[in-house]
Amino acid sequence: MKGKRAATTRRITEEIKRKCKQSEFVSVDGYLTSQICNKCKANQLNNTSIAGSKRRVHSVLKCESCGTVWNHDVNSALNVYGIFVYKSKHDNESPLSFKRPTLFPGFNALSITAVHSLTPR
Repeated sequence: MKGKRAATTRRITEEIKRKCKQSEFVSVDGYLTSQICNKCKANQLNNTSIAGSKRRVHSVLKCESCGTVWNHDVNSALNVYGIFVYKSKHDNESPLSFKRPTLFPGFNALSITAVHSLTPR
């Protein structure tokens, strides 16, 4: 779910929130979850190659920092779980290593849109 959510996804999310009123709803952005090693938190995961071939295997990643070999989906799922735990303990804030970069420090996307709309064309 990169960027803006599709209308269907937004409706599903709102329905889940509505049905889970007695529980806390925590949304986790998947940004970088498949690129950061869950063990050492380094952003040095690379697809592995088949022995004797230059062909890369998308589903198997090796961390160049700690040497851990990961199934792509398992690493991502563990990172999503870690982000969930972090957010539930830190007022719904994502860990810094999994935050999307801001375009301009001190401005969020909404304020940039507002500044842009005030600019003469």
